[in-house]
Amino acid sequence: MIEKNLRGRLILIAAVIVFAVLMIWPPTQGFESRLRGGLDIAGGVSLIYEINTEGSNDPEVAETLKTLLQKRVDPSGVYNLVWRVIPPNRIEIQMPLPPADAAKRRKDFQDALIQLTESRLKRTDLDPLFEADAAARPPIVERLSGGSAERGEKLLAAAAAHDAWKLATAARTASTQPADAEVLQTQVRDTLERLTDAIDSVLATNIDAHRLDMILDMDTTQRKSADSRKVELDALVAKHPQLKTQIEDVVAKHDRWREFRGALDGPEELKRLLRGAGVLEFRILADVSAETAYYREQLQKQGPRPSRGDTAGWFRIDNPVGFLSLDTVQQLDTFDPRTVTSMAVDRLGDEWFVLAKLGENDGLLRDSKRKWQLKGAWPDRDEAGRRCVRFLLDPTGGDMFGKLTGDNLEKQLCILLDGVAYSSARINSQIFESGVITGEFSLEKVQYLVQTMQAGALPARLKDTPISERVLGSSLGQENLRQALTAGLIGAGLVVLLMLGYYLVCGLIANVAMMLNVLLVMAVMCMLNAKFTLDGIAGVILGIGMSVDANVLIYERMREEKDRGGSLRMIIKNGYDKALSTIIDSNVTTLLTCIILYYVGSEEVKGFGLTLGWGVVMNLFTAVFVTRTLFGVAVKYNLVRELRMNRLIGVPNIDWYGMRRIFIPISVVVTAAGLFLMFSRPAKDYLDVEFLGGLSVDIQTAAPAAGETFNDRTIRAALGEAGKRLRPDAERLAQATVSEAPDAPGFMVISVPGVDASRLEAYLTEPLEDAQVLPRDAVTAVAGTERLTIRVNDGVTTDRLKRVLTEISEAFARDCELLGDVSVGSVKESGGEATSDLFWGITTTITNKRFVQLALREALGDRLRIQPRVRYAIELTDDRPFPIVSRQPVEVIPNLPTAISADLGDFVGGAAIYLRELTPPMTIDPSAPGSLADRLRNMRLQPGFQDFPWRSFEVIGVTPAGRDADGRPLYSSVIVATVDDAFPFRDDPERWYSEFAAQELSLARAALDSEQSLRKVTQFKPQIAAQSSTQATIALALSWLMIIVYLWIRFGKPVYGFAGVVALMHDVLVALAFVGFAGLIGGEGHFGKFLLIENFKINMAVVAALLTIIGFSINDTIVIFDRIREDRGRLGIVTPQIINAAVNQCLARTLITSVTVFLTLSSLYVFGGTSVRGFAYCMLIGVITGVYSTVAIAAPLLMLGMRNMATEPARTRR
Repeated sequence: MIEKNLRGRLILIAAVIVFAVLMIWPPTQGFESRLRGGLDIAGGVSLIYEINTEGSNDPEVAETLKTLLQKRVDPSGVYNLVWRVIPPNRIEIQMPLPPADAAKRRKDFQDALIQLTESRLKRTDLDPLFEADAAARPPIVERLSGGSAERGEKLLAAAAAHDAWKLATAARTASTQPADAEVLQTQVRDTLERLTDAIDSVLATNIDAHRLDMILDMDTTQRKSADSRKVELDALVAKHPQLKTQIEDVVAKHDRWREFRGALDGPEELKRLLRGAGVLEFRILADVSAETAYYREQLQKQGPRPSRGDTAGWFRIDNPVGFLSLDTVQQLDTFDPRTVTSMAVDRLGDEWFVLAKLGENDGLLRDSKRKWQLKGAWPDRDEAGRRCVRFLLDPTGGDMFGKLTGDNLEKQLCILLDGVAYSSARINSQIFESGVITGEFSLEKVQYLVQTMQAGALPARLKDTPISERVLGSSLGQENLRQALTAGLIGAGLVVLLMLGYYLVCGLIANVAMMLNVLLVMAVMCMLNAKFTLDGIAGVILGIGMSVDANVLIYERMREEKDRGGSLRMIIKNGYDKALSTIIDSNVTTLLTCIILYYVGSEEVKGFGLTLGWGVVMNLFTAVFVTRTLFGVAVKYNLVRELRMNRLIGVPNIDWYGMRRIFIPISVVVTAAGLFLMFSRPAKDYLDVEFLGGLSVDIQTAAPAAGETFNDRTIRAALGEAGKRLRPDAERLAQATVSEAPDAPGFMVISVPGVDASRLEAYLTEPLEDAQVLPRDAVTAVAGTERLTIRVNDGVTTDRLKRVLTEISEAFARDCELLGDVSVGSVKESGGEATSDLFWGITTTITNKRFVQLALREALGDRLRIQPRVRYAIELTDDRPFPIVSRQPVEVIPNLPTAISADLGDFVGGAAIYLRELTPPMTIDPSAPGSLADRLRNMRLQPGFQDFPWRSFEVIGVTPAGRDADGRPLYSSVIVATVDDAFPFRDDPERWYSEFAAQELSLARAALDSEQSLRKVTQFKPQIAAQSSTQATIALALSWLMIIVYLWIRFGKPVYGFAGVVALMHDVLVALAFVGFAGLIGGEGHFGKFLLIENFKINMAVVAALLTIIGFSINDTIVIFDRIREDRGRLGIVTPQIINAAVNQCLARTLITSVTVFLTLSSLYVFGGTSVRGFAYCMLIGVITGVYSTVAIAAPLLMLGMRNMATEPARTRR
């Protein structure tokens, strides 16, 4: 008996529970939960790109490209991106969004940093000191010194130097003797130099922004680096004691924001990284010399930032173990960098750096005036048979590399990617286009080198526009999670109460097994590093209802054994033994359905299949093994002396077979009516964008004014009017002129009179990409013009482009008409920051996201809460920002349209970025959300720019363009002035550009290009929609085929498989029919609102429901079939009497199981939120029809070929 093995069974159960708890809350992570939410819970972005494989025959190009993009975009994994290849030529990138309070933490840090940096002295702050007489200067010095005696002394010295320069200037002006002019002029020059040095000395007492950035970036997770950070911070505070409170405030708020620092703000940031990463460079390493000590000291004092006049700089090493040819990470702890003689290396905290030359001629650099490209890199063997890496440059790169290597023979050359050192090698000979890197390389080292170099030269390109884009804001995700957990708790509570109330002590044991089942499913998800999606939680909730089915089967068998009479031990033993085969059969079919769901479903549906599937697997352990062990304990220790259960019904005496003549016509009428209601409507009314292609977006709008009517009909009408206003552009597109760009091979110009460039870009970019006309980053729109300059793929002619434009114009005209036919519904918003704004869901079959966004702005104007992309033109000098060499803007930037009174004195030596033709015009008020200053501040904290120091800047308005709704001035052209005291223009113009001005230029461009995403975006191009339809069809066909084969094998006759599948097809059709009924009564009607019925559309979640209905329904059917097989015994044939008896005997079990599942689904339907309501609706219908079809369809069909046996109804044996 089972009591003999109780100890071993209990130890095993305890071990499993402990293992599960440790999987979810591991002690190595401070007992923090490892449960992770998917995109629809945590909020996030999913982009699916097609790969342009033109010119590549590599069957593994998608996998190779994925690996290289990972190395380019997120080499350290800080962004938590998930990369997935979708064969044969697609890549999906998933990205989490920061939590709702991340923006507040970032703003708190920004405000603290701004307050600290505003304490810095500026050049113009010294003007009052210089203009005051000697008697008035002490209070000014006291105010400017901020309590620093060192700064006070330097201020007095600067004032004296200013007086000397002023006296020298006055003497030169007053002199009338030509002989004295040269001497006096020399005195003026010398005193001016001393004044400049004195001012620089005063400004040097400011807090060092570079050093502060270095301190903030230092790792705090390791004790050693945390101690180093504290030492550096104490030194900084000791140097600026008057700023102690502000410095500590900045550090504290930075650390609070730090945990979200790796999170990207939205899809546009991810797209920017995909476009812009992977800058490959070669630099000559500095020799170890007497100067090395200076650079080592500098690294420890101020970090890797070079000082003014430095000819070498420190670069972080990606993999110090490999770079230094060590064997283990532990060796780094005791390694002395001074033992390396071939190059200068050192460590700062836990990071290692190598010293490389900074001169323009000391490397093959990306910011050089001549553009070069790495054509490829691959592993090979050299003449001696050793592993090596061969690479190929284009002719320009070969020419430049030949000069670089020829001038630096026998020196060390370093390979850098995005400013990080990856490897170095000695230059043995002059290298031109084709080169080889040799050494004692392991296979891993060669692969590492090849991947590093290839990251700067991808074998293929992602198409510019993703074919699928899904975005869900983190606040929506948190609301989804709250609703799902509420539904789960309520559903579980109802099941617990039902089982306790009906089965009493047995119900308690079943409830323990159910809770353990949930724990084990969560543990498995953590072990697999899988994420819980909303559908995954729905799978857990549904599993709660289905998990008790096994116990119900066992308990009903126990009830039958008890009615026959027998000992308690035999009742329990026979109950488990007789129910086991049925439990296995029903669980196997459900598991097979889950496997199909996992392999053909979307990412969210995979989560449902994964959690429900593991729930089924764990159910065999918890519902059978665990509960039987608990019964063994209860019996052994006399905790249970008698099995008591309530009885819902006895064994009825109903002629189910005879009622088929009623059931079948009802099924036909209901199914036909519902399907007619569904298919009589346009496809867009019952199919979601996953199957049609299109867009589903959530938008946020300002609340209407008092007395103003603003609802879904208002939005739909506004979009319709916008479509009418935009419709003439379709005719203009048809008349577009196309010409080759002069002196620019591969470029073409599209001119459309009457349509400005920003609209053209929205209309054409995605359609031209879909038509295989454009490569990546191929559209240039100049604000204020009516043309686009595009870079076309090879083989595209003006005639072909004109034909494509004609096709686009026709499709665009249809899209304009479709704008008036969008679906608009209000969206409930809970959680997050309190707001009076309204939220709306909009669905359309238009697939051009940029056009839909433009139409929304056109229709809703300022009411739409979105930060648009700003169109602009940048005026540069020699492709660089203007160096600020004067305090007067007109002396810095020629041909300014208006006289500007701004003083650039604080930015002398810095850079001026002149932005013209801003569309829409922008305010320069730094406190205004969305202003250019606000964008620049936010972008500086985004990935890709976080390593830039916090530099002072000011936005200066140039051309007024009215006022905004709050009365703030708007400007269509502005100047962004910024400065970095470490890189003044007059010291080294090349360093000024490469280390400072180029960074600020890229920052300004990114800030203007950034676009605040819509709250939720689901975009499916037609090819993805077709794939979804194919997946759904395959999933249903596979499930039916699987059922036929399994039932045929299990019951020995094909009629069982045929009967089961016909019943399942009936269940699927009825569920679809009720989707049609939902379209009739759902939406605005009071009845539909009361029942929470919406105009549900068929999407992958509904397909998941249909597949789950198949699994649930066949579960019930197998239970009846098993009883029929048992009742027929050796008879070998099925009779109506046997069918009726089997159905009546299993009726109580069927009702109880259905009620438990119905309760959990009802909780999910009512409390789970709109995201899963369509799924729950179909499942509720499926639970009812599953029971119905087993009795009315499947069981009677077993009589096929045996009609002569059905001459008279039989009554159930008692």
